[in-house]
Amino acid sequence: MLKYAVVALVCMVPVATGAIDVLCSEFAPAQQDEIRAVVAAVEEKCSELFGVDLGAIDDGAKIEIDLLVNDYYLADERLNDGKFRSNWAFANADAMEAHVALQPPVPHEMLAAVGIPLQTKIQIAHETVHLCIYQATRNHGSHPGWFSEGLAVYLASESLRDAGQMGTIEQTPWTSTEIVRVQRYLADHPVFSVEKLLDGELKLASNYTLYALRGSFVAWLDEIGVLSHVFSEVRRFGGGGDFDQRVAVMTSEAIANAGIDNPDMAFRRLIERFTPQWDELYRSLQITGNEWAHSAFSSSNAVCWNSDELGKDNWTISGSMKIFDGEKKQLNVLLGRSDEGYLSVAFGPTFGITVFHRKYTEGGKKSNWIRLVNKEVKSMKLDEWMDFKISKRRNRLMIRIAKQRPVQIDLDGIDVSGAWGLGAQQKSSGLWRDVKVEK
Repeated sequence: MLKYAVVALVCMVPVATGAIDVLCSEFAPAQQDEIRAVVAAVEEKCSELFGVDLGAIDDGAKIEIDLLVNDYYLADERLNDGKFRSNWAFANADAMEAHVALQPPVPHEMLAAVGIPLQTKIQIAHETVHLCIYQATRNHGSHPGWFSEGLAVYLASESLRDAGQMGTIEQTPWTSTEIVRVQRYLADHPVFSVEKLLDGELKLASNYTLYALRGSFVAWLDEIGVLSHVFSEVRRFGGGGDFDQRVAVMTSEAIANAGIDNPDMAFRRLIERFTPQWDELYRSLQITGNEWAHSAFSSSNAVCWNSDELGKDNWTISGSMKIFDGEKKQLNVLLGRSDEGYLSVAFGPTFGITVFHRKYTEGGKKSNWIRLVNKEVKSMKLDEWMDFKISKRRNRLMIRIAKQRPVQIDLDGIDVSGAWGLGAQQKSSGLWRDVKVEK
């Protein structure tokens, strides 16, 4: 998670996994290869870090990837009484079994075009790490949350990055957003304490932030060269009521022995040096080369903001989009994020172009959606690439799609100088290509 090297994304070839049985027969052969390659990459990474040949362990561990979420629900009911229904992913230590649902759910056309969504791969990797921990340790039931979940968060993304399936931390929306969350937390808590994290005293309202913080902390332990030692010591410890306390003391001693006099400040400095490029409020945007896959769950619209601000001068956002046929069929370009609101330019073959001004009220607690324009565009087609261009010229916004005459909007009183972003309507999916901002 803390490596800066740019990793080229590569096509995966069939890879034999280790001891973990991978069940994914509902997917096409090429997609099965992708799934198995993820599990294999995690097993290799964990074997290296843990100092254990996981491929030699035959304990019946298995992970099943469900094409339909209802199949996942049945497994969750069977093994967990439905405890992880909303997660769409879990690992059960007693059964040595993990399940992950395809997420976000996307049409077959998108699976054929881009393969298994990165979000699904990350969840597969996360749960595979848990299975590897179960295989490598007998005392896994006693592990503190910061350790078990921190390892899963960190090693999942590291394994995918090492395998060439994920870009850098700052460029990948998933990991970039994790850094944004940790940076915001540290900014809001100037007296953050590593000791409190180790003692399990951090109780956060957002599990997303808590998991990101744990993953970043474990990544930092690896950065300073003590993670393998910490894992071997945790593995060596027995159990007992004071297990968490002994792990905390041992980890603090390992940090001190690495020459870190002020761990609170050292961890903070490491996180602050990142410049994350994306802030994903609702997933899932997948950055892969010049073609980016975007899809949304059924419960909310996908929203991902870029860190670059458009500014008050003239600018142009251009590229191409392909919208897949599904329950909903809409992609969005978002403009001018600020505390006051933003513009949403919606594209869809069933309606054309609609522009909304979302205005926040009551300090951002509420918002009003104001429709500025709705223009039918008959030349827009599903499953076909369409060029788009959005330009600001002085006080006017011009929007062009599929070589049609531009739609023009008067921006009088509307500030669009803030950040730009991309979105997908709930139950929608599509691709972006060659998206660029020119100023």
